[in-house]
Amino acid sequence: MILNNCLAMRRIIELRRERITPNLVCEIQRIVTDGTLDNPAGAGVLQHDNLPRIGVWDEWGDLLHSPPPVEELPDRLARLCSFANEEDWQLLVRFTRGKQFAWSPVVDVHDKLST
Repeated sequence: MILNNCLAMRRIIELRRERITPNLVCEIQRIVTDGTLDNPAGAGVLQHDNLPRIGVWDEWGDLLHSPPPVEELPDRLARLCSFANEEDWQLLVRFTRGKQFAWSPVVDVHDKLST
């Protein structure tokens, strides 16, 4: 995995002036996960319906995170790339009724920040 990270960083340096695209994100993910996945076909691609979905549970068996629906993944990744390319930078923070809320282009939820 250390080698994969080194290879990924080299590739990122080569592409540092390029716009981030969903294909580029998948390429970097493929490099980072090369030889590490139980199912090598899952490297460098967005999940689809025939791949098992992975959740995150705590030690008591409570579900902490469930991945978003598969059909939302392409749009979410495109929005993340747009954000990373500074196309949607103004959406980073919204102010609503005097309260500050954080906005994430990935999960699209509002989390109230402590004031």
